[in-house]
Amino acid sequence: MRLRRARRHGSRTNHTRRASVILALTAVLLLSISGFAIYNIITSLFDVYVVVTGSMEPAIPRGSIIIVRSIDTNSGEMPMIGDVIAYRSPNAANVVFAHRLIGITHNGSFILKGDAVKSSEIVDPNYVIGVMTVGIPGGVYLAIALPYIAFILLVLTMIEGKE
Repeated sequence: MRLRRARRHGSRTNHTRRASVILALTAVLLLSISGFAIYNIITSLFDVYVVVTGSMEPAIPRGSIIIVRSIDTNSGEMPMIGDVIAYRSPNAANVVFAHRLIGITHNGSFILKGDAVKSSEIVDPNYVIGVMTVGIPGGVYLAIALPYIAFILLVLTMIEGKE
């Protein structure tokens, strides 16, 4: 006579489902915490901006996140021709632009131009915030989508555990 060990109905599947949900929640929590920590570290060392116009396309498309290293032009720290410079608008201090440095005038002002724009502009070095070090194309969309992706993964894990 062959015997099979008796099992309580559904106890193993309930335990497996519970473990899957706990694992998924832990993963979402760890991703959230690590993302928050990375964001705090980057923003404490650099300035981070979201590109809202297409003036630097195709090099820096709309929706990109750019990370800018601060420079102090008053102390002689100067960007190089070809660098993408973040600067405050002379007309509105809370508006920040990022354009490519294409030249320097005889009095030390910067000639800046967006890659997708025909005209250039002359900006006093006192308005310069810094030089772009990293551009992440579509970075803002990824940042917005991450919580939703994590939620979908959590739901899928829970559904899979029920089957």
